[in-house]
Amino acid sequence: MSEFSLLEECKKCGAKCCKSGTPILLPWERDKIVKETGRDVFEKAAKWYIFNKENGEPCPFLKNDLCTIEEIKPINCKAFPAVIFGGINPEKTVKTCPIKKLPMDFVENVDKLRKQLEMSLDRWKEYMDDCEKAL
Repeated sequence: MSEFSLLEECKKCGAKCCKSGTPILLPWERDKIVKETGRDVFEKAAKWYIFNKENGEPCPFLKNDLCTIEEIKPINCKAFPAVIFGGINPEKTVKTCPIKKLPMDFVENVDKLRKQLEMSLDRWKEYMDDCEKAL
């Protein structure tokens, strides 16, 4: 299964993942989306951000079951349906996703994203530690 056929599988599902859950965004992911789209549809959740679902709609960037911010979507969205913590396993996906086995090229790309996320989280922890020291 190539990435293209993975996309086709996602289209068959009707974007259930984007309609039910909400990704956790790193602050700079939120900032980039706000800057690029001019829409601040997020709420703070601890040190992170999530979509504000007060109006009851699914992801505000979902249109006709397709992502309208494909190039700048959050790491959690890019990696879905892979479980990105604890290593990437092609046999393990989020339970609600009908795709049960991920193609290896997708797994390799997600593993790169996971490593980027871990580096980002390390930098974020250092930043927060520096802020606390400055207070």
